[in-house]
Amino acid sequence: MRKVAVTILTILAFSSGLLADADNQVYTRTIDFEGEKFLNVEMDFGMAELKLARGTGNYIARINGEYDADLFEVTVKYQKEGDVGTLIMKIEQKKRSFTFSNKGSENSWEVLLGDMVPMDLAVDAGMCEADFDFSGLEITGLEMDIGMASGTIIFNQPNKGRIKDFSIDAGKSSFECYGFGNANFENLEIDAGMASFDLDFSGKLVFDGNVTLDAGMSSTNIKLNHNMGTKIHYSEDWTSSVGVPDDFEKVKDGVYQTRDYDSKKGHLDFDIDISMGSVDFELAESL
Repeated sequence: MRKVAVTILTILAFSSGLLADADNQVYTRTIDFEGEKFLNVEMDFGMAELKLARGTGNYIARINGEYDADLFEVTVKYQKEGDVGTLIMKIEQKKRSFTFSNKGSENSWEVLLGDMVPMDLAVDAGMCEADFDFSGLEITGLEMDIGMASGTIIFNQPNKGRIKDFSIDAGKSSFECYGFGNANFENLEIDAGMASFDLDFSGKLVFDGNVTLDAGMSSTNIKLNHNMGTKIHYSEDWTSSVGVPDDFEKVKDGVYQTRDYDSKKGHLDFDIDISMGSVDFELAESL
């Protein structure tokens, strides 16, 4: 009986060590606007809760966070060369070996980017629970690695810039994307992997854009903007499923388009590569 009691006490002591009280710290920083004409942003968040959005004010960025200093190391660097600013933010896990989280451990962040300058962004969200709201910003390049993350990507207002290259590496993530018709991109490249993806191309803008989707083994649902002509090209394969709206016309095998494609001012052209996944398109009457 004594041996059992000692064993239980040992387990409890071990567990309490793994689940020690968190050493949470608050981080706050504002990077003031000093006449920059362009901004490069690089962010690597690993495992975190993240909200990224447009901020209003005379600043480049405003960063607020709470994190467990025992588990995470935070690095924020800003450098201005001439009229170009570079913001680098990285959150790294200190303990690489397997461990349970500390009791009350936090790693949550809000990043507000100023809307005063055009910017290129590269974001690695790792395993985050993340909400990216790019509404109203001026973005000219956007690279996102969302790995095993979950959350939303939103353009509720028109992008003030023109994105030349917009890429999303989705891995095994689960994301809902809204207002991509406001993103104003030339090229959108999505590697969907094994992700669960909802893509909504609603928006107020009219532009010509190319969408390359490597659907892999993902499940992807796409809502199309009825204000823009749409063409869909895919390789027909019995192991995959592509659902095209009934009112699309067939141009040739594997190529379909809206009947008024040529008369539209804006166009979205989709090139779909799919192995064992499914892609379903819906042409909404109003979005």
